[in-house]
Amino acid sequence: MLNPVGSRAYVANSNSNTVSVIDTASNTVVGTVPLGNVTPRAIAINPAGSRVYVATASSTSSNSVSVIDTASNTVVGTVPVCSSSNGIAVIR
Repeated sequence: MLNPVGSRAYVANSNSNTVSVIDTASNTVVGTVPLGNVTPRAIAINPAGSRVYVATASSTSSNSVSVIDTASNTVVGTVPVCSSSNGIAVIR
């Protein structure tokens, strides 16, 4: 998923429970955001590009949405959701 200006791409890594942050100008990974004991399923970015929302799944706890701050590339919040969530969208 690209940020609104196209300078960063966010990639869900289900095997490592992380999100990679890629600089699209250099095609290099500039950050990796650990999500804990959850598997990322889908990614959406708010229109301002300041937050990345990651729908996650877990076999040991309920599914959730992890909220990543794009300035610090850290998880700043977690929102519990129903157990069958597999997608996410941000609508303006």
